[in-house]
Amino acid sequence: MSLDRFPVNRVLISLLILIPCVAGVYFNNATEESQVLRVRNEAQKIVDSPKLRSLAAERCIAIASRLFKVEGRVGATAMLYYIGAAPIVGADLTIASIPPGSDVLTIETPDLLLIAELLFHTDRLGPAEQLIGVVLERGESRVATLQLAIKIRIELGSDAEVMQHTEEWARLEPNNPKPYRIQATVHRNHGRWDNFIVAAEEAVELTAPTDWVLQIELVDGYTHLGRIDDARRELNRIQEVRPDLIKLAPVMHARLLLQEGDDQSAEKIIDRCLITYPDDTESLMVKGKLRIAQGDYDLAIGLFGKVQEIDPADEQAYYQLGQAHARVGNKDQGRKYLEQHRRLLDAKIELYGLEQKAAREPQNAEVRRELAAAYSDIGLPRLAEFWTRAARASGGAK
Repeated sequence: MSLDRFPVNRVLISLLILIPCVAGVYFNNATEESQVLRVRNEAQKIVDSPKLRSLAAERCIAIASRLFKVEGRVGATAMLYYIGAAPIVGADLTIASIPPGSDVLTIETPDLLLIAELLFHTDRLGPAEQLIGVVLERGESRVATLQLAIKIRIELGSDAEVMQHTEEWARLEPNNPKPYRIQATVHRNHGRWDNFIVAAEEAVELTAPTDWVLQIELVDGYTHLGRIDDARRELNRIQEVRPDLIKLAPVMHARLLLQEGDDQSAEKIIDRCLITYPDDTESLMVKGKLRIAQGDYDLAIGLFGKVQEIDPADEQAYYQLGQAHARVGNKDQGRKYLEQHRRLLDAKIELYGLEQKAAREPQNAEVRRELAAAYSDIGLPRLAEFWTRAARASGGAK
């Protein structure tokens, strides 16, 4: 009997042949998606669980490497996870290649964020910055994206972008003190005390009353600006609840007492601090100013000179040395120190301009190398090292 006489049977046979094919494709796609999910889960463990870091990285790499040949989003996702996790266990990076940009743009936002986090934690800030830029353009998972962008761009020295991100974060979460806390830290690091106070006051207003570190920093900020009444009010409030904490910030306390004219109490605190930390430059500076106030210029010169030896880039030490030498009649020596003070100030103003340029141009490795060299020249090796690392992260190979 011919099947031609029974068209319904022909349809059934065709379906029987087609169903396994469709099921196979569906099964493969489902398997690939489940494998990507497994890679993501292992990568999350790398970030969240330090004890499982190496084991999770090995599993992440093993699963991801089986997906390299898959085209499109799945293969691109697997490749970037492999690249992100490889340095943790010393896996071979030569077998992986950067996927095409068009494929990267199809990767889901949670994966891009997690891969950028892996790159950040393995000091590959340039690629991490590029991925976070892609996610920022999408507008998805906004707060998590801004938080990671802030971490990456702080390390790159892109302060302008950090401030933009914290401002947006504050608008999205107006009751969260963290963006203001970050702003305060950035301003404090650059000695911008007016701006620091504004951000710190916002953070204190929103934060739990147990964030004593922030409140002590606020006292110090007021003191630097000469707002003595505000500093004393905050310090008294801290002393009422946690008097023990004042002992953890002796220089701040002594600096305030000095400005209030209580030289004797300030000196007792500084002397105790110097017994434990004889090379603490802030304590030495306060001690030197106390000696100046008491007319003991020779001892003050010795103290300021020690600061200058420990920290050749401390322009205030040169200024105080110049003033002290002038008072004892060493006018030529005093003039030399005051000239050095002006040179350091000029250099730091120029450095500030370079830092602003670096903030505007996050991929400019050359300006970061200039900053590294300039900071090295004026005796600030920690900042020189920071900008050297930032230059490498921005794509500079030197």
